[in-house]
Amino acid sequence: MSTPSGPMRCLLDKNVVRLVVTGLYLRRRQPLYPSILNALTFWETIERRGFSLCITQASAHILRRRQQHAAVRFVLATTTELRPGRYCRRWARRLRETTGLTHEDAVVLALALLVRTRWGLSLALTLLSLMISRS
Repeated sequence: MSTPSGPMRCLLDKNVVRLVVTGLYLRRRQPLYPSILNALTFWETIERRGFSLCITQASAHILRRRQQHAAVRFVLATTTELRPGRYCRRWARRLRETTGLTHEDAVVLALALLVRTRWGLSLALTLLSLMISRS
């Protein structure tokens, strides 16, 4: 699946990344918890549909410190690190002020909002409206 500007992107939350790494590491060693299986299924589905998998700069930094594990190297090799742009901090602050999101959630959402694709923007705005309606 792609847009006029290239493949659709999926920005993965740090918790999804953690669960995927854990699942890849433990999959042949012990039974996996449902949350880990859900994260692995999500990862596989998104990859199969041709999405470009992205992670935040903070997630990439943590993963790079643990490259001795093959699961971590796999995740780093198959994802793209999104770096905050010019207005990311400002957007994150405004999101925190208006929605009550945590700092980390606001930064991830701001990063998704500032990705310059029409489809990513509409998805991020949908997520934002869902989060506002919950509060």
